[in-house]
Amino acid sequence: MEIIGIILGLLLAISPFVLLIIIFNFFRNTKKCPHCKSKEISFTGESIEHRIRHARKDGKADQRYKNNEYNYTVHHFECKQCNVKFTGYHFTAKTMLKIF
Repeated sequence: MEIIGIILGLLLAISPFVLLIIIFNFFRNTKKCPHCKSKEISFTGESIEHRIRHARKDGKADQRYKNNEYNYTVHHFECKQCNVKFTGYHFTAKTMLKIF
């Protein structure tokens, strides 16, 4: 009987966290097609791009700055209704944080 009480206590302690995770994942996919505003989109791929924040006139990195380079992920999507292809960006640097 003590084991059943312990198991029920653990389930009651964990259930609010599981419920929050389910609710968060339900509302997480808010990406819409920019053309027809449909939520029926498919993920077609991603690529990682590198950029330089501060550059000289010739395009090379400015040596006066540390951590001058930042990376971001480009997500590629396609709408299932109107077949429009579009992209979303996710910056990984702390100062360029943007969720697609």
